[in-house]
Amino acid sequence: FNAGPFIESLRSSGYDVYTATADLVDNCVDAKATKVWIDVLPSSVQKPDGGTKKVIDINSKYYIADNGCGMNKETLLQAMAIGSDIDHDATIDLGKFGVGLKQAALALAKTFTVLTKQKDEPLLRSTFSCDQIVAEGKLGVTQPSLADETENQFFNQKTKNSPSGTIVILR
Repeated sequence: FNAGPFIESLRSSGYDVYTATADLVDNCVDAKATKVWIDVLPSSVQKPDGGTKKVIDINSKYYIADNGCGMNKETLLQAMAIGSDIDHDATIDLGKFGVGLKQAALALAKTFTVLTKQKDEPLLRSTFSCDQIVAEGKLGVTQPSLADETENQFFNQKTKNSPSGTIVILR
């Protein structure tokens, strides 16, 4: 099984930016978030006259942050895997097949990182990279690890110092 073509087909599944964003925000709601922050940082491109201008394109960075309950290491590992074993309540949750986070994030970017923290627990991080999967030809999940100090500061800034929450960083 060569995972490269599978991932590329997942990326081109027809999710538009609105549907993908709504799916990611739904994860925030599922996590009992009372606040969700969405930021888009435009990239700079060269203008024909030699100057630069800001545009929103594939090189822009997107951040979706919430103050929900966050995830522990095992839940983060499952969330980053294609087809997870996480139980969902079909009466209130949109997700049930374990592909929503990946499909939505990959519709917007080739790489995404999740920073997540439960109350009174350390901040965790994990990254999903299409380029890595295509290069290796197999599905693999980056093991969650402790976030560094820069990521902790970023988390606190984007979540307004929430004691728990999650940020999906799309690049």
